[in-house]
Amino acid sequence: MPLPKESPEESPHERVRKVSTGKDRLIRIAIPLGYVLFVFLPMTLTIRFFLNRADDAGQQETAKAPVPAKVLHVQDEKKDTPPQPKSRPTPTPRPKGTSKPDPVRNPDPEMPEVPPKTDTVDPIPTPRDLGAELNASIAASKDPDATTRRQGAKSLGVFLGKQDNLLRRKAAETLAEMGTDAEPALAALRTAENDPDDDVQKFARQALTKWIASGQKTKQVEALLPGLKAKEPEDRIKALHKIAAFGFDGVVVSDAVIESLRDKEKSVQDAAAETLKKVNPNAEAIVLAVLGLTAKDPKVRVKTLEQIAELGPKGKIVSDLVIEAMQEKDKTVQDAAFNTLKQVNPRVEPPVATIVRGTPDERRSALPSLAELESEAECAIPLLLVMSDKPKLWGTEPYFDLFPTMLKIAPRNKRFAAAVLAAIAAPNSAAETSLTARRLAGLAQLEAIDAPLDEKVATLQLATNDNHTLPQIFKAWEQISPMDKRLTAAVLACIGGPKPVPDRIAAGIASLDVIDATTEQKVAALNGAISKGYVSAVVFDAFSKLAPNDKRFAAAVLASVATPNADPESRARRLAGIARLDAIEATPEEKVAALMVAMVDTGTISKVFEELGKIAPKDKRVVTAILEAVEAPNPDSLLAIRERRLAGIAQLGVITATTKQKVDALEAALKDKGTIAVVIKAIEDLGADAKPALPALKELKTSTNATVRNAAITAIAKIEAAIAEK
Repeated sequence: MPLPKESPEESPHERVRKVSTGKDRLIRIAIPLGYVLFVFLPMTLTIRFFLNRADDAGQQETAKAPVPAKVLHVQDEKKDTPPQPKSRPTPTPRPKGTSKPDPVRNPDPEMPEVPPKTDTVDPIPTPRDLGAELNASIAASKDPDATTRRQGAKSLGVFLGKQDNLLRRKAAETLAEMGTDAEPALAALRTAENDPDDDVQKFARQALTKWIASGQKTKQVEALLPGLKAKEPEDRIKALHKIAAFGFDGVVVSDAVIESLRDKEKSVQDAAAETLKKVNPNAEAIVLAVLGLTAKDPKVRVKTLEQIAELGPKGKIVSDLVIEAMQEKDKTVQDAAFNTLKQVNPRVEPPVATIVRGTPDERRSALPSLAELESEAECAIPLLLVMSDKPKLWGTEPYFDLFPTMLKIAPRNKRFAAAVLAAIAAPNSAAETSLTARRLAGLAQLEAIDAPLDEKVATLQLATNDNHTLPQIFKAWEQISPMDKRLTAAVLACIGGPKPVPDRIAAGIASLDVIDATTEQKVAALNGAISKGYVSAVVFDAFSKLAPNDKRFAAAVLASVATPNADPESRARRLAGIARLDAIEATPEEKVAALMVAMVDTGTISKVFEELGKIAPKDKRVVTAILEAVEAPNPDSLLAIRERRLAGIAQLGVITATTKQKVDALEAALKDKGTIAVVIKAIEDLGADAKPALPALKELKTSTNATVRNAAITAIAKIEAAIAEK
């Protein structure tokens, strides 16, 4: 590169100064640049590397640990807030003994911060609310209410299937402390015995062991119950002391101990109160309510209610006794009870208050609100049971509304189960509408209530005395115990019993398909009904399905057809038999013989002639009987003869008879004015073959009866036209 030409005016000193200035500029640029490249940038990258490692480790620890409910709430509130620029943190001194570098943040405000890595996350991320849900389930498992504890156990059983080890471990540990209350989670606990986490396995086995042990303690405590009814007070007190020794394991007999609070002996009452404190955590409210609300003085009862109200939620356990006080006649006690329920059980109070003091329409509209509370409203079951026997309070039969409501609230409640069984078993010989409605409402809930199967079956056996609800009874029976031998016996007895009753037979036949009986047993029952004089289309239909080729079935059908009687029952049996003639295993001769006997009854003659025409149109006996019925003289204008004539005319086109026989019979029938129009039409239908009857028809052209005259003129014209065409 050529050097710049020197200016003639430029001195050597000036040239030296110019070169020095250029070097200074280069040094001032190179030194900072070298510092950034070789000092600051490596240091920054190193620090960020360690910071990212620390953040990753912290995220993993956080994912494994349960998040408190309050923190979850704060996080949820902050979740939608846009990120704010981070201020430079002040350095904090590092604790002694730590090997990790201080968590120094970005030292250069000019350089944007690199967001933390998100590559390393738990394979199955834990939802943020699982920690709160687990805590809620643990709280429920320790609730004083048994139903709530069972619900908590069920929820904890669900947590045993979660991916997070800590969640499973905490759920199993809680269940291990629950004893018999852990029953809803038994299936999950048995699965957890093979959990990959050793602690979960250990707690699951502990829970199952304690559940078994608690069951044994329950039996031991229940064995002391007879002692509470001993004759001597000393023996009753001894039994109470023994129960108290079990501590909270004795809670299963709380009801019996509470009953001892009402003992006539003060010493027994005191012992019961002390025992209750040891076996039931809610003893204070229970003792207060049982002793105070049974006092004769209304002022004492009011004072007791005020004391219960002061307990707040702790008094919830005696809500049923408070609700009972709401139904008292004394207005001051009522008002105090309403206020107390509002304090101790505010969610239940509004619908209960409406049911106690509302109109019929308001009461019915309050039931859905009460049902929505489910087990929380179980304290209202006694109220609903008391009011179920008072239709006037509801404006109608309340069972179809009350029973479903109680089922949703407390399906396992023993008092509800007893009420359902009583409704089903109640005698109803007079077929009262209210009792029938009550039974049907009970039958609808029978499968769902908590009662032993034998008790349900015994109730249904009592209910079978009501003929009007037998179909529903048998249906409910089949639902709770299909193929039950007792159901089979009841159904067969209804069909073939000593006194055939149409309603019972029909109900039994309708249930034949669901009972555990052989075809022979069923046929024998049907045959028993027939042999006792009960023959109907229902019986024959059942017989034809079970054993169409059975000789007993054929014999029964033929016997019902050949009955000579003309009473309504005989006619019904005859018509039922005629309808089944095609289905039975019998010869045409046997069928014709039975029908010939049946011809004596004019009330069924049209069906008899129709069947004869189908079975044996060529049989001389059949042809003769039909022709005789057509031409039979009727000087007295008897209705029976006319009916037979009309039935015979309807079969003239079916039977095998000569045209002359038919014309002669019809011509003779023209003498009966009651059927003359039908006879003329039958002659007209013969066409040219009716030529021998023209003289008789022409005589009728001059009849004073316009209908007869016009019918004769029309018939003559058509017959003559047919003759001419032929």
